[in-house]
Amino acid sequence: MTVSDRCLTAQSIVLAMQQRIRTIMGHMAGRRKKFLGCAPIAFWACILSGQTPPTLAIVHATVIDGTGSPALKDRAVLIQGDRIVAVSPASGFQLPKSIQVVDASGKYLIPGLWDMHVHMRGSKNGSGPDFADENAALLPLYLANGITGVREMGGDLLADVLKWRSQILNGERLGPRIVTCGRKLDGPRPEWPGSIAISTPEEARSAVRRVKAIGADFVKVYNEVPNIPREAYLALLDEAKKQHMSVTGHVPLTLTVAEVSYMGQDIEHYNEYLVGCTHNERALKSDLLADRMGGGEYESAVVHGYNPNVARALFSKFAANHTWVTPTLVIAHQLATANKRSGPGPRLQYLGARWLATWTDREEVADELDKLRYRQALDSVRLMYRIGVFLLAGSDTGASNGGTFPGFSLQDELAYLVQAGLTPMEALQCATLNAASWLGQQDNLGTIEVGKLADLVLLDANPLRDIHNIGRIRAVVFNGQLLDRSRLNRMLAAVRDRSE
Repeated sequence: MTVSDRCLTAQSIVLAMQQRIRTIMGHMAGRRKKFLGCAPIAFWACILSGQTPPTLAIVHATVIDGTGSPALKDRAVLIQGDRIVAVSPASGFQLPKSIQVVDASGKYLIPGLWDMHVHMRGSKNGSGPDFADENAALLPLYLANGITGVREMGGDLLADVLKWRSQILNGERLGPRIVTCGRKLDGPRPEWPGSIAISTPEEARSAVRRVKAIGADFVKVYNEVPNIPREAYLALLDEAKKQHMSVTGHVPLTLTVAEVSYMGQDIEHYNEYLVGCTHNERALKSDLLADRMGGGEYESAVVHGYNPNVARALFSKFAANHTWVTPTLVIAHQLATANKRSGPGPRLQYLGARWLATWTDREEVADELDKLRYRQALDSVRLMYRIGVFLLAGSDTGASNGGTFPGFSLQDELAYLVQAGLTPMEALQCATLNAASWLGQQDNLGTIEVGKLADLVLLDANPLRDIHNIGRIRAVVFNGQLLDRSRLNRMLAAVRDRSE
């Protein structure tokens, strides 16, 4: 080969590299294509073309990319701005001195987690400015626990939640990405402050349009007695479809669980679908609505009426209808725990007196009914997963939900999902890949792949061996920004000091 041939070949390589980096950058600008396996080309194209090279490199990590593929040992993950631009074997990279390098030898890199059921609110008596400050101060707890996004399920701090959502996106506040329902839609006498009361089909349609207009990302349905009337609920679903908004939430007593699934609503909480696992769901709901049965009697009848065969038939409908379920096993476990209100001691240091004072709506001692219901919740999750129901991980964290802790409780939820029968990988996917799918953000979130947002968690131990290792966090990368262990410790200390 002549010198001129070699020069021509080198020029062709550089041009090819430049074209590849332009392709990747085009994806980062918003195109919905994925480009995989081009890590060295992407990196060196930046160098040779004079463009800005990656700003952060995590090298020698074992990458658990969230796709379900086996873990990838000794990988380098390169980040430019807020995006992943390369995932490649670490050997052979010679990084420039200008790049920030994290040596992740012996560590495990996973996608950022999403808690798909949290509340940013005050007590049932209302919030006021104190609770807005309290919720804002707790936002860093999510990031410190590897949670880079949350699905906020309604409360009475809407203006603040929308402000925090914007500030976090703009880099003005440290906290997780937020998607929110805005306001919950409930029956004529809502249980929670901030909810919209619905009595008629016209009110239902107006409520959906209102939450969309204020910037809500989806619709949340609640079911305080008296419920949203059946015709109003049907109008709500129809209007949400017209407005291109997903609907999730509780199951109205005016419909069966199977009907709600068939009509396209997703379901929150184990106790909302367990009644559909009984032979007499319609009769139980009718008696409760007509005051022929009290709430405690109703709950007892649901637990003692649970039938695995009825459950299997219901969950088969969930799978056929593509119904997503967020079981919130944290709540089931908390209710079944001997001391319900205190929760794990070390975590209490992060919560202030006002927050802890809202933990008044649950009894101190668990009874046999609570314990049986928890076992049924685990059994139902195991059965749903085997049948192919789409599951999400959510903790139901929020003021007034005793024993739940922002950030920490999602780690508990993942452990309970494994206890229910999921593998650690499957549990992780409930908080990563599945969350991204529900959000319609598969091209941006949920896995460690080129072109995705750089939301990552670096762990000191393998979560696939023991899901509890999800709490052994060495660093978090949020939107391309490295939060190392010392930074995370300072964040935790600031929350703790404020709560004292």
